[in-house]
Parts: sequence; structure tokens; C-alpha cells
Amino acid sequence: MKRFLIICFISIFISFISGELIFNVYRKNLDDTISVINEKEKVYMLLYGSYNNIDKVNKLELDDYIIIKDNNFYEVYVGISKNLKNSERIRGIYKERGNNIYKRKRNI
Repeated sequence: MKRFLIICFISIFISFISGELIFNVYRKNLDDTISVINEKEKVYMLLYGSYNNIDKVNKLELDDYIIIKDNNFYEVYVGISKNLKNSERIRGIYKERGNNIYKRKRNI
């Protein structure tokens, strides 16, 4: 009986230490994570165009875009960034391809 209690105590002790180590690693990784977008922050959205008809939007030859309906217009956005310099770089890439992109500052 005494041997059984010693084995249980050692098992509980090892489990406690292992759990504490795993939880500390988790807590450290949680503290190191950076939030991508905070709801209170503003972002720069790159507007490709604004259309009054969804059929015109569907005819666009874009790979990735976001459509936001605003006052009976369909706004097509091709980029989002929290950083002004990054938004300018993306805008420059589209300008090199002959597209006129407008920058809008919005809250998410």
C-alpha cells in the first residue's frame, strides 16, 4: 500500500510539472502573438473602382478583390493594409499595370 501511494504521488508530481511547462510555453506564445487588425485602428483600402451594376463587377478580370455595397454602388477593393507605405507600394504596382487606384482610409 505504501509503495502504491509513493507511485501515485510521483505520478501526480510529474503530471503537475509537465502541465506547468506546457502551460508556460502556451502563455509565452500567446504573449508573443501580434494582433493583425485591431477594431479601433484604421486601415488603408485600395479602391479599384466603383460600379452601379453588379454585372460590371463580375466582368472584371481580377483574381482577388472585395466588394462593398455603399449607396447603391458596388465598390471593388483590391488591397488592404494597416501601413501607409505598404498601401503605397501596392498602389504603385497597380499603377505600373495601367490601373488608377484610389486610397481610402476606413475603420474595420
